[in-house]
Amino acid sequence: AANTGIGKTFISVLVIIEKSYAIRSGGMKTVFIVPTNFLAYQQEKYLSKHVGCRVVKYCGADGVDDWDEEKWTEKIVSHDIFVMTAQVLVDVVAKGCMKMSMINLIVLDECHSAKKNDPYAKIMNLYKEAKNDNKSLPHILGLTATLISGNCKLHNVSKEINDLEVMLDAKIVSLPIHQSSLFGTMAMKIIESFVNINSDLHSEQGNLANILRLGVEQIESIQIETNLHCTFDDLKRLKNKYIRIIKNFQHILEQLGTSGLFKIIELHKEKLSEIDPVTNTEKCCLNSLRDLVRKIDCEMNENPTSIEISPKVNKLIDILN
Repeated sequence: AANTGIGKTFISVLVIIEKSYAIRSGGMKTVFIVPTNFLAYQQEKYLSKHVGCRVVKYCGADGVDDWDEEKWTEKIVSHDIFVMTAQVLVDVVAKGCMKMSMINLIVLDECHSAKKNDPYAKIMNLYKEAKNDNKSLPHILGLTATLISGNCKLHNVSKEINDLEVMLDAKIVSLPIHQSSLFGTMAMKIIESFVNINSDLHSEQGNLANILRLGVEQIESIQIETNLHCTFDDLKRLKNKYIRIIKNFQHILEQLGTSGLFKIIELHKEKLSEIDPVTNTEKCCLNSLRDLVRKIDCEMNENPTSIEISPKVNKLIDILN
């Protein structure tokens, strides 16, 4: 475990290279597990650059769920290092296309996720099944910036860490905080302050904020009418989606100013015109949102001089300049 910017991925590269003799001489495979598709792409690019082996990425977005044993066998034979999302490895091992005895090293990026029914935990359960059958096992290297995910009371910290060690069948090693500052690449943080706008003193911003507030209240007051095609819960989620859109407008107005709100309204004008509601509840929500967008659009076109960026954005521009 080490802070972000310390070089955990580089450490994994060194371990992969050290153990690559098993790949070159024995046909073994190394698997690098990541939690998201984006990280799979990122890590494949990084490993391809630094490790002299055939690296490939597989995640759900690649359509691997439909691959049969023959296709998987072809892919496994033609590559050495596999960057995968966790569930893909679980499925491949469950299908019998890849066995734990074929893998010399499993790197678990963000290994603190290995809990309960998470795919990371399922990988380790497959590992332990192979261990109980006295089969050849891969080495496990876990990487994380945080040993504990979620809320944890102080008196439970030791248990959480011990549970993670048991789950990963590994010993946790963490870099002391004072050493993190010596070896890390994180930039020094500088806190800048700015004076926020008081809506009461800026009538246009206050007026727009009031229009948005009334828009939320209007959609909240819409009665949900169920039909044969949509349940109450489905329509409630749909209604909440429209409320979230307006709340997003409120956040943009507060953080970016009237200029930011104007730009997001311009984007939504076209999007809203393309929606064809299929239920009466959606029709009411959509009409309310369209009315709100028209009101704000008219308000800002009538007062173009009121379109300005927020003090927060102004401060950022000053810093960048």
